[in-house]
Formats: sequence, structure tokens, C-alpha cells
Amino acid sequence: MDLSTIDGGVRDSVTYRGLYLVSLDEDPGDPRVFVCTDPDPEDIGYTMRGHVICNIGSEMTWYTVYGMNGRMQMGGPEIDKIPGMFPSWEAGIWAVLNAFDQYSGSTHY
Repeated sequence: MDLSTIDGGVRDSVTYRGLYLVSLDEDPGDPRVFVCTDPDPEDIGYTMRGHVICNIGSEMTWYTVYGMNGRMQMGGPEIDKIPGMFPSWEAGIWAVLNAFDQYSGSTHY
């Protein structure tokens, strides 16, 4: 996934929060973008705050989103599916950022 194709305003909003967009090149059949606290793809399991998956169907493309839910697990915040079918990478990333904003101020982090 070429992260430069994501709207610059969305990328700026990610950066403003001290987060990074990370994409794994080895999975072209199931493109996904991770929102992480560190840009190193090797650390996604520990630094991920959410991710967006592109679902390509025969009639339409939609995006499935996972984001923070306010609970902690060993190694970092717990991530759950955010309900809905999102129409774009940007809409999915905004959903992850909204969850981050809601839960990152928690005393659990």
C-alpha cells in the first residue's frame, strides 16, 4: 500500500497525534494500513492503535476498521472491530483516530 495516496490532511492528523501510518508490503492481496506509535513494521504487535483493511468484492470495495476499545491487554491496548463498512482508507483512519482520541486520555495508558 502506497501511503502517499492517503489524503494529506488525514496523514497530518495522524502525525499531529504522534502516530504513524505503517503498511506491510508483503501482503498485497489483503491491503491494510496500521496506525501505530512507532514507524517500525517489526513492532506493529506492540505499537498498533488500530488498522484498516481493504475488502475488495465483486460489486464494491469497502474497508473494515479495528481500533482501541479502552481496555488494556498484555503488550498494549486492546483492539476491537469498529462497527460499520467504511467507504475509504481515510474514513477508516479517521475512525481509528477517533477511538485513539477517546481512549488515549484514559488513565490506563
